[in-house]
Amino acid sequence: MPISTRTLSPADAPELDRIQALAYGDRLQEPADALLSKIALAPEFCFAIPADDNNERLAGYLLAHPWLADQSPGLARVLTELPENADALHLHDLAVDPACSGRGVASSLIAALVHAATTHGFELITLVAVQDAAPFWQKQGFRPLRPAEGYDEDAVFMERRLESA
Repeated sequence: MPISTRTLSPADAPELDRIQALAYGDRLQEPADALLSKIALAPEFCFAIPADDNNERLAGYLLAHPWLADQSPGLARVLTELPENADALHLHDLAVDPACSGRGVASSLIAALVHAATTHGFELITLVAVQDAAPFWQKQGFRPLRPAEGYDEDAVFMERRLESA
């Protein structure tokens, strides 16, 4: 049974911080204003899965936004605008509360993004895999392209081509 997603909002900032700390520790954690800028500019590509019926705690979240296919905006960058010639969706961050792992949270978030991407006419999703996650992303249909600078030592820039809607 698919897990239902909802759109992220600025009110989710404390939960984004909490899950980031659990998922990344200090090294890759980004300031709230950088994450909130993605929600402000592209809310239709930013999703959450509640951990409970109260909708207060999150099991996981995904932030994505239109960007240039051959680039990544990097970490901790507050976006004030999106490129006019964006030709891909950049999956900026996907994080799951470790207490909720193994429940299909990540797969459901990715499915929501793929649906939104095809609905909006995107044929390509890019991302930077960190913390040795490239094998996970390959299982999700992404292929590695090159090392990515400015993340961790094993970061890999990846892409997934989508079928047209």
